[in-house]
Order: sequence, then structure tokens, then C-alpha cells
Amino acid sequence: MRLVYQELNFSMEIKKGMTTSLVLENPAVFESFLINLYRQLSKEKSCFILYDEENEKDLSRNCALITTPLDLNYEKKEIQKNLFAELEEIIVEKELINDLGEAHGKILEIFDTIRFISSYEIEYKEDFDISYLLKNYNIHIGSPKGTFAEKLIEYINNLKNLLGKDLFFVINCDAYLKREDYFYIEQCAAYNDICILFVRDEQIELIKAKKEYIIDEDLCEIQ
Repeated sequence: MRLVYQELNFSMEIKKGMTTSLVLENPAVFESFLINLYRQLSKEKSCFILYDEENEKDLSRNCALITTPLDLNYEKKEIQKNLFAELEEIIVEKELINDLGEAHGKILEIFDTIRFISSYEIEYKEDFDISYLLKNYNIHIGSPKGTFAEKLIEYINNLKNLLGKDLFFVINCDAYLKREDYFYIEQCAAYNDICILFVRDEQIELIKAKKEYIIDEDLCEIQ
């Protein structure tokens, strides 16, 4: 894939199955890059163009942004929506819908008894709706556990499988990683055939990326 950052007139190749490093040494440029990326993923601005061969891809659809451990959660509506759709398919495919229907019928019988006993005119939803059940039982993906690297890998795996994300921006998260963690993150990229782009404000000498781009303080590109 190729990522174009129009604000700097800068283009970089990012290969699937690998990790790539981008170092932006100028603080203002680093800040602007992050803000512009966030706004584009929120569909507020367009400073980046992503190509897969010659085909332009929707950055907000295909990419995820991780800036702190707090980003490694599944609370986004897009994730919950796709999770419910996948679970509904499983329920139908495995013929579990009849079991759910029977359980729903028994619950309605209990509600009828409660309504008869109660002093109030109680109303409730009687229609059988799988999405409604999943939502009201608060079914969701549990938060990732373990070290930052373990949580990051689990998060990447799930977003790849659930949403089809294939480019992950990991911004200045090296403080949470040990040297050996990068090997497992590279394995994650190779296994899922995705791109993981580490964006940093300074080069880390001990971590030698297979492909690294550096934009120095004077905005000169070094490869």
C-alpha cells in the first residue's frame, strides 16, 4: 500500500505483513500529523490518501488509530454493530434461534404473571428480536487483557476479523513496549497480512525497523 500525506507532499510505501516506522522529528509536524489523521478517521478532514496498488481506499474504513492503552477497547458503535451481525449469523447457522425463541416465550409468561399480580398496567415488548436480546443482555467483546503488547495484538486481530481493518497507526507507544514485543507484533502483522505503522517523534536506535522513513526538523526526508 502507499500512503500520501498531502500537507507535506510526502508519500511512503507500507507493505502488508510488515511493520513500518515513520519518524517525524519536528514537534509541530508530528502534532499536525496526528490531528489531521484523527480528523480524517472521524471524516472531518482529508489530508491523507491511501492506495492499494492503484486503487484508492477509504482511510476511515480501513484504518485504526492507537495512541495510548486507553484506545484498546471495543466501545465504538461500529464494532458493536458488526459483532451483533456476526452473532446473529451464528445463531441462525447453528439453529440456536429456536432455543432463544423458547426462552423468550418463557420470559413473556413470567411477565404476564407479574402483570396480573401487579397493581399497575404494565406494558412490555413482546416481539422476538435477536438484536434486541443481544443489546439488552449487554453482550460485548471483553476488554483486552495482559501487557500492552498482548492487548495490542488481540485488538488488532479482532479489528481485522470483525471490521476488515488492514492498516494500524501506532503513535508514540514505545514506552509501553519491551524490545522483544516488537517481534510478536511483526508476527501479528505477517499472520493477518496487515500493515502496522509506528509513528514516532524520534528515532529509536535499538529498534531497527525493516522499513523506516524519517522527516527531520528541517522537513528533509531520510530513508
